[in-house]
Amino acid sequence: MSSGAGVVTSNDGDFDYVHGTGIRRYSRELVPRSQTKGLVANQSISRAIFGGYVFDHFGHFLLESLSRVWIDQTQEFDDSLPVVWIGGRGVSIRPWMIDVCRQIGLKREVMLIDITTGALAVEELVVPQASCELHEWIHPEQLRRLGTTPWRPNGSEGKVWLSRVGMGTSHGGLAEEAEVEQVLAGSGWSIVRPEELSIEEQVDVLAGASHVAGVEGSALHGLVLVGGFGGTIDIIRRNSNTNYKLVALAGGWNQRMINPVGGRVSLAPVTNSLTGELVAVPTWEGIDTGVTALAIDRSSRRAVRNEF
Repeated sequence: MSSGAGVVTSNDGDFDYVHGTGIRRYSRELVPRSQTKGLVANQSISRAIFGGYVFDHFGHFLLESLSRVWIDQTQEFDDSLPVVWIGGRGVSIRPWMIDVCRQIGLKREVMLIDITTGALAVEELVVPQASCELHEWIHPEQLRRLGTTPWRPNGSEGKVWLSRVGMGTSHGGLAEEAEVEQVLAGSGWSIVRPEELSIEEQVDVLAGASHVAGVEGSALHGLVLVGGFGGTIDIIRRNSNTNYKLVALAGGWNQRMINPVGGRVSLAPVTNSLTGELVAVPTWEGIDTGVTALAIDRSSRRAVRNEF
């Protein structure tokens, strides 16, 4: 998308960029506007809904790629209207993305437009406003649209730790996470590796939880697929990503960001999967695993919204 992307309207051979069809983060546009010189559509359809941009990353897909599907619930559109996404180089519609769409009841055909397909001409294109701008705001309507599975906690015993052990420490996090998990398991916690579960199974686990905790990571964003979540959430800081706070504010969640007890932080260079840039990823090492696990477990005593 370095050469530009977005939606333009055509008027007697002239093109006008449609504002709000780019990628906005940090209150600025991250993608240049579409290059219109010599622009020719390689294919055409009569009607469609603009879905924005598809990201091959679980958290960004939930928050950004699905930030326009709220329109599906507020207006009646023919089921034949497809959702059109713009994709970056090498991005494809993966099975787990389709599973997420099915999970939220989005059964429309999806189309991906990228540098290989060329431009798409649409006679009538519905362009919903994005309900999310990362690092700035997330509208509560987005969580209402995505949270199609109701929260149904299994009493006070529904304590779930979302593990990142299977990902290794190259992505940062807790060097002693396995040890923390052992202590939590002894206190009645379910240790869950999201990457080993289907989307439906992940949502089912989260919908039954009264307390969810884990190291900062995209699996925690799976909570947006649970409607009316009223449990407690504890996130151990890794990058201090502001989006977790924004999601919690939009959902009215009882959430806190915490540091592990003791230890030190080391930084390692890692290639960002979205931008290709090198970023410094922190890893906590030498923490007091027992006290850290105890602090997380005791957090279950925070007030839980009772909506049984």
